[in-house]
Amino acid sequence: MNSFKRHMNILDFTLSSLLRRKGRNTALIVVYTFVVFILASVMFFTHAIKKEAAVVLNSAPEIVVQRIIAGRHDLMPSEYMAKTKDIRGVRSVKGRLWGYYFDPIAGANYTLMVADPANPFAGIDLSKVADGNIIIGSGISRVRLAYEGDVMPFRAHNGNPVYLNIAGILPSESELISADIILISEKDFRALFGISQGRFTDLTLNVINPREVQTVARKITEILPDTSP
Repeated sequence: MNSFKRHMNILDFTLSSLLRRKGRNTALIVVYTFVVFILASVMFFTHAIKKEAAVVLNSAPEIVVQRIIAGRHDLMPSEYMAKTKDIRGVRSVKGRLWGYYFDPIAGANYTLMVADPANPFAGIDLSKVADGNIIIGSGISRVRLAYEGDVMPFRAHNGNPVYLNIAGILPSESELISADIILISEKDFRALFGISQGRFTDLTLNVINPREVQTVARKITEILPDTSP
C-alpha cells in the first residue's frame, strides 16, 4: 500500500504541475503530436514506395535500350534487335510498345502498354487483352466511371474513333504505378498510334550474368551509336 500511495502522490504532483500551465502544456502536446504524425507519415509513405518499386522491379529487364535522334526519343527499328542479340552475354531481347494518350474528357495522360506475359502486374489474366479488349488501371476506372464490360472510346492518330471493350481492372495492390495504365493488344496499339510493323518504342535485354550488364551496355553503344542503354 505504501508503494501504491507513493506512485499516486507522484501522479497527483505531475497532474497538478501540468494543470498550473494548461495553455503551455496543451500547446506542447499539440506540437509534439503534429511532429510525430509528420514523421510517421513520411516513414509509412517511404515504405509504400519501396514496396511498390520492389513489385515493379521484380521482373524488370537488366537493360532498356532507346534510340535517340536529335536528342529526342525515337522509334526503334526491328533490325536493332538482331544486332543486340548477337552480343555475347545477352540471354534475350524483346521489343516493347508503349506510349502516352491524352484523354480530353478527364484532362489527363494515360500510359498505354502492349500486354506482355513478363509484365510486372501479377495476378492478371493477359488472355483478356485480345484485339478489341483492354485492361485499365483502377484510377482510370474511378475517373471515367468505366468498369469491366463497358466500352471506352479513343481517337486514333488519323482522327478516326476507336472503341475498345474493358475486359478487366488492374489490381489495387499495384495502384501506385498502375493507376493510369492501359494494357492493350499490339494490333490495337499500332492502329491507334499509326506505328508500322517492325517498329518498337524501345528494347529490353536480359543479361545472363548481372555482373556483365555494364559491359553489355558499352558494347551496345559501340554497335548502335544512336542508342542510349
